[in-house]
Amino acid sequence: MLLNFAPLIRQRLRVYRVVYEPRRLPFYTVYIIGIGALGIVSMRNNFFVLDQVRAGFYNNLGDLSRLQSEADPTNDGLALLSERYYAESDVYDRFNHRASMGRAALYRFRSQRQNEINALRRALSRAPSEKISLRLAALFNEPSDFFDRQKTLQEGIRNAPQSAQLANDLAQLYSRSALTDSVLYYQQRAATLSPNNTVVQANQLAFLVQNQEWRAAQEFLRENAPQTQDVALQSNALLLAQLTGDTKATENPILADTTKDLSAAEFGRLYHAGLRRLAARDTTLLPALTQAGNRPSNSAYSEQLTFLRALTQYSGGRPVTAQATLLPLVIGNSPSAAYYQQVRAMWLLDQGLYATAAAYFAEAARNGFTEAALPRAYAFALAGQLDSAEAQAAVAARDPNPALARQGQRLRSILALDFATQYPSAPDSIKAQYIVVRGATAANPTALLTAAETIATPAARQVALRAQLPRVLAAGDAESVRAALQRHAPSPTTKNVTASDWNLLRGKLYVQAKQPDKLRQLVSTAYFAPQHQPYRLYYQATLADKPADAARRYAKLVREAPFVTDGILAAANFHTRQRDYATAYDVLLKGLDYNPESTPLLKAYVLAAVPAGLVAYTEAPLEKLRTLLAPAEYATFRSKYEAQRAAQAAELAPWN
Repeated sequence: MLLNFAPLIRQRLRVYRVVYEPRRLPFYTVYIIGIGALGIVSMRNNFFVLDQVRAGFYNNLGDLSRLQSEADPTNDGLALLSERYYAESDVYDRFNHRASMGRAALYRFRSQRQNEINALRRALSRAPSEKISLRLAALFNEPSDFFDRQKTLQEGIRNAPQSAQLANDLAQLYSRSALTDSVLYYQQRAATLSPNNTVVQANQLAFLVQNQEWRAAQEFLRENAPQTQDVALQSNALLLAQLTGDTKATENPILADTTKDLSAAEFGRLYHAGLRRLAARDTTLLPALTQAGNRPSNSAYSEQLTFLRALTQYSGGRPVTAQATLLPLVIGNSPSAAYYQQVRAMWLLDQGLYATAAAYFAEAARNGFTEAALPRAYAFALAGQLDSAEAQAAVAARDPNPALARQGQRLRSILALDFATQYPSAPDSIKAQYIVVRGATAANPTALLTAAETIATPAARQVALRAQLPRVLAAGDAESVRAALQRHAPSPTTKNVTASDWNLLRGKLYVQAKQPDKLRQLVSTAYFAPQHQPYRLYYQATLADKPADAARRYAKLVREAPFVTDGILAAANFHTRQRDYATAYDVLLKGLDYNPESTPLLKAYVLAAVPAGLVAYTEAPLEKLRTLLAPAEYATFRSKYEAQRAAQAAELAPWN
């Protein structure tokens, strides 16, 4: 343009119409002028483009060396070389975020947390970045890092005020504190910036659940119903339904494909879906849980998946399998192992193995689970060890948790209640609790049975009767038990857990009274809940007419339900009558593996070892019995043991 119109411009003529001959510059002239102009601009900017090219070159070399070092973690030289390349890249570009991110990734792979933090802080000091602010804040994940994380996120949102992710993370941070108004402010800000962000919605629902605002949470869920792809929101919806007892909400949640790796949200959805199925004793998730737990990539969730699998097995009526599944988690002395030790003890308490449960509660307490004092006190009381129960109740009453302390003090008052003076004026709930926790040590169990029958409140009376009747039966007063069953027990065919408890008692009565006809009718017509099916198997084995049939049923009982002490003793007696002493010994050994603190099993084991020729293995059980039994009772049992040894020696003398 200048070349063509320069003469006219110089003459300053008023132009209406121009007739001219166009002129053109040669290509190489333009090329040289362009190169010169680029050179001048680059020189003016200190050759910025060239520095960018060099920085990118060293970035790529750093990335390559970093990936090689990750493939060979023992080669520190590659990691140092990668770090040197990133440093060289920084020389050419002071705003080089890519080099800082690469260096942070290098430190992260080698678990150098502080170096990673320093690299990201250096990057932010050069230029703000939403991505780097989020990543740096995520590194401050310890309780003591609260203010560091707060500062990082606030600086990030100051530089990127339209970032919904930063606002959401700030809301999550404040949800760990008592600053509820800050949580609501940043949640609303994140929702405004990103209205359809399901992560923000999931966090809003989680906050409402965390604060037990059930009605508000349900209303929020109705307004923001999760879609198929909203995994995190579905997970929190399942948790809300679990906590509120809503059986209709999310009845059939879509679960992740466990043949693939689980994300955090998919794991949460699977875990909450599994918890919802426990009450219904639904075990359909077991294959999926096993499959997910076996994938190495899901190792971060291995502990929780194993625990959920054990819970599912236990609720599905497979307590022995559940104990075996839980075993890897209870080994050790860490706080998490202590928690699982307490869970195992609670299962044993539920199965009526009180002495063994108390021992496992003690193990959990030694490893730091201080809340075990209260259930341990109940286990001691139910096992008839009142002094130990009172000591543990006193420990529970001093617990820092006010709720546990109140329960511990309540148990202490029940243990100290005087039956003659205080019991008659106590409320029905206290009367029932007294009979439950004190009935095992009553000198006259039938007297407490009479007291239980006089409780006016039906629910409390039922609890007291179901606790005291087995003790009366163990004391040999079968007639009182039979009369109480006729007066208070529901029909054997009633299909609920309470009726199943009564049917267990009926079965024990018929076995002890040797009434096979009534026992056979009970087994064929009565209702037994899933958790009580092992007792039904025990009754069926007792009724078996043929030794082979009885042996098969007893073998199944020992394999699937070693917690049924009466069944284990009956199986050992059966094999002893068949003169199969080795099998009788093995049966009792398996029973003790599951219930090592059982006095009846220890006694039977010691006596069974004599005809089996395994007297050398009785020293430890005898020593344990000496600590468990009263001196007079131990002396009587020791005399019986010595007499059996003498009889065995006399029988074998001709052979020797």
